[in-house]
Amino acid sequence: MTSLFTKASAVGFTFNLQTVKSVFPIAGRERNFIRNELSALERSGFVCSCSSSRKHNYIFSFKNQTILEIAYSRLLFSQRVKLHHQIAECYEKNPTYRPLNQLYPQLAYHWAQVLDEEGSPLAKTAASRVIQYIRLAHSVKQI
Repeated sequence: MTSLFTKASAVGFTFNLQTVKSVFPIAGRERNFIRNELSALERSGFVCSCSSSRKHNYIFSFKNQTILEIAYSRLLFSQRVKLHHQIAECYEKNPTYRPLNQLYPQLAYHWAQVLDEEGSPLAKTAASRVIQYIRLAHSVKQI
């Protein structure tokens, strides 16, 4: 089973609770599992809590780039592709992430990671989304 630690690494250096919950579904009876895991990672010095941007949407970051890269390297290639796809769709579909214009660079990045899987049925969709979000990011001068 892929750990919360490794899944959070696919989100990026800074990640929020909402996004982690979307790629790490937990049954109702274990609702506090993600918070407990993040607290344990914080106590261990792997992540730190940054702030709460919105009600109950806590923001965390990895302590440093090396810890992020070690966590990410533990994911299989197929897991990475799947996670980046889930993250991109989470950003697109969840109204919490509106307006999307602040996320155009991240969306382009996550869709580009989906492109890395040759022969994937998602490749065509991912390619068009990468181009779309790069253009949008450029139009609002984020790249």
